[in-house]
Amino acid sequence: MNGHTREEKYTKLDFLNLVSDNLNKFIQLNKNNYIKIIGHIDCDGISSTAIIVKAFEREDFRFSVSNIKQIDMKILNELSKENFDILFLLDLGSDYIKEIEER
Repeated sequence: MNGHTREEKYTKLDFLNLVSDNLNKFIQLNKNNYIKIIGHIDCDGISSTAIIVKAFEREDFRFSVSNIKQIDMKILNELSKENFDILFLLDLGSDYIKEIEER
């Protein structure tokens, strides 16, 4: 994520570039990839999960969905054993950015 930490402030241009970069990655997703979606169990996590699921359903992507309370090392270790091509963490994971990037 461009090396920004929580303490750093994004400029408007940084934010727009980040959105643009990730939108391009999303557009280039391959329907043959298996996607794992994990969302937070609060209202915004469930809402964002529902939106991304609907988008993937419309485009006939292969995916699985889980909603959890929080990411921790146990869950990261379990995820490292699973077979998926792309991982979406929705409303989760900011405390474990480095650990997630390493996997």
